Order: sequence, then C-alpha cells, then structure tokens
Amino acid sequence: MAAVKRSFGVLLAVFFSTSVAAYSGQQEQPPQNGDYAGVDLLNGPHDNQLPLKGQRFRIDNQVDKITLSFFRQPKSKPVILILPDGTKWYDSKHPREKVTWFTDENFDLIQIEKPQPGPWQVIGQLDPRSRIVVVSDIVFKTEVLPNPMFQHERLKVSGTLYNGDKPVDTSLFRQIVNLDVLFISSNNPDYSNFGVKPTRVAQFLDNGKGYDEVYGDGHFTGLLEIDVETGEYIPTFELNTPLYERNFENPTTIVEPLPVTFTAKTAEKAEGEHKVEVSVNDQVVKPGSVAINARVMFPNGGEKTFSLANVENFPATIEIPNLAYGRYVMDLDVFATTVGGREITAKITGFDFIAKEPPPPPPSAAELAAEKRRQEQARLERERIAREKAEYEAMINVIIIVVINIVLIVAAAAGAMFWMKRKKRRANAEKA
Repeated sequence: MAAVKRSFGVLLAVFFSTSVAAYSGQQEQPPQNGDYAGVDLLNGPHDNQLPLKGQRFRIDNQVDKITLSFFRQPKSKPVILILPDGTKWYDSKHPREKVTWFTDENFDLIQIEKPQPGPWQVIGQLDPRSRIVVVSDIVFKTEVLPNPMFQHERLKVSGTLYNGDKPVDTSLFRQIVNLDVLFISSNNPDYSNFGVKPTRVAQFLDNGKGYDEVYGDGHFTGLLEIDVETGEYIPTFELNTPLYERNFENPTTIVEPLPVTFTAKTAEKAEGEHKVEVSVNDQVVKPGSVAINARVMFPNGGEKTFSLANVENFPATIEIPNLAYGRYVMDLDVFATTVGGREITAKITGFDFIAKEPPPPPPSAAELAAEKRRQEQARLERERIAREKAEYEAMINVIIIVVINIVLIVAAAAGAMFWMKRKKRRANAEKA
C-alpha cells in the first residue's frame, strides 16, 4: 500500500455535475465543511465529478505526490491553484522545489510533492468535457510479441493504457501522451546485435487513424517495422508525458533473417531480361503460402509492378525487362505463413541492382583478316615514310657539304687574291 501511495497521481479536470459520490457503492452525501467535492485518492471511484465554477477538491493527508491535469478552453490563461490555507499558486509563481508545472495553450499539468491536505480550489476557463480521473497505477498492457520475429517484418500490435484495472480515456490527453516502441539489445554475446544502440520501431497511436480503430478509447495501435540487425532484443514500450516517463518491457524476442530472400541476375544480352531469384527457407515458412508484390523503378524513370503467387517450387523467378542500363530499385511486399501457422508480412525497400552495358561481341574471322591487312598496310606505309625521310635527310647532308666546300674555296681564292694584291703594292712601293 505504501508503494501505491508514493506512485499514484491525479489527473484533474472538470465536467458539469451537482454532486459527487464519496466512495464507490455508498450513498451520495452532501458536501461537508464547505461547498467542495471530496476525493479519496486511494479508494475513490474513477467517475468523480466537480461543478464547472467554484470547483474544489480535497486531498487527504496520506498523499505523497499528485499530478493534476487541467484542460482549458483554447488559448485561455493558465489556471490558478488556491491551497487550503489561501495561498495562490500560478504557473510562474510556485515553490519550484516541490512543484513542477507544465503549461500549454490548452492545458496545465502540475506535479506536487507532499501536497497540503484539505480543500483545494482551481480557477480558470476549464474545458467542460473533462472529468476527474484518479490515477493509482498507470500500466500499459499489450499482447506478447511473437518469437521469433523476422527482419523487415511489419506487425500490427495493439495495447491498452490502464489506470489501475480500467482503460484510460485518452481523448483529452492525446497531446501529452506519447507511446513509442524500442527494440533494445539484450547484449547477449551469443548474438550479432551485441552492443547495438536501441532502435525505435514503432509509435503507438490512439487517434482513430491508420491502424488505430477508435479515437481516444485508450487502446493504442502501432505498426512495428522490424528493420534491425538480427539478434536478441527486449521490446520496450516507452510512455512519455511532460512530467514523467515510464518503460514497460515485453519478454525477449529473437529477430531472425527473413526466410524469403532475393538475388538479382542481370541480363547478359541487350535483348535479354533481368531476373530476380526468390528463395524460401522451407524449414521456417510454407513455400506454397508465399506471395509477393513488387514495384520496380527503372533507370529511365519508368515504373512497373509485378506479382508472384501460388508457387510451390522454389527458387522462383521474377523477370524484369531490360529497358535501360543503370540502377534498378525494387520495393517488395512479402506475405507468407510459417510452418507453425503464423501469418507474416514483410516489406523490403530499396532492393537494387545495376545493369551494365555488355561488352561488344568478339570480331569475326573476316574482321580479323581485314584488321590484319590494315595493320600490314600501316606498317608498309610507316616504312615508306621512314625511307623517304632517310633519303631526304641524306640529300640535305650532301647539299650542306657541297655548300660548305664552295664557301671554303671562295674564301681561299679571295684570301689568295688579297695576299697577291698586297704583295704587288709592297713591290711597287719599294721601286718608287
């Protein structure tokens, strides 16, 4: 009982009413010691109600901690709390060492340590749809997840948020209740996921959309997307509100490889087709139960869907036209039944392969002979050019030698004539 006293809280709001039953199964009694409604937080019923104006409530002297939730008219000011001794608390003015106050445009969420016993009053434009809810033990209960599960599996899972033994009406609280699912490694060294970080695999919603059936009925629905490494995990449901967080663990489960695998084989010829080979582990799933929908995005921007069903013998093949060279991307929806009778659904996104242009075919004998003749002609042409170049260079060398010899002869003759004239002038000068 002491543990319950320490852990419970109160979610308080307001609904139209004129009187309140003090205990379940007892006759209604008029308010005592003033015009307020008394609420026994340990034993009080879940349907206590308060008047819209002048609303008051009593906290008994056994309470260690309470959480008050006031839903207000849209964009109205935060509420004011008036304690039994007349003290006023505001969202901006309260003893922060014992009070945590979270406010939004539509609600106030207040947690109080060791609240003052006696009649309390709240002042504010409260939402008339609200009602008192006495929270003694918030628990989230869900079905046990299958074991094993498979990579890429998609699994719809439902659970209920309970206050004690009754489902919580979350229609007014959906803005402040977040419920996520994490797969946390068990850190078992025998598995390959040892030491991996937690992975968020789903968000549970109670909004009447998607997989959830009824809005605000306290029954949450999530689609688990098991895109994690194989190994042993502890599925953990994480409940968050602005003031507290709670975790609820499922028994450990093993994530195994999907027992349906895909292998791409590209076309060897331009006119051929690509093939995606589908294999099945018949020790895990029934081959005849496997059905596949595939969507292919071609390199040229086109798309096409393919289906595979009613196949008894595997491996089977999905044939894909070779429309262009480049990257082919496939999204695959896989449906199968395990040998134990469990229906599984899996989704693989981004399975891809690259089709490369094949090399040209080898040359024919005629092409080889023609290439040989071309190479021989090229060789002869190179030899002719080299020969002509050598002859030209030899002729140039002869011309250079002849020119040099002529220059030398002319220079020698000119020198001889100059010497003879000089000698003659000298002789004439001596005779004179």
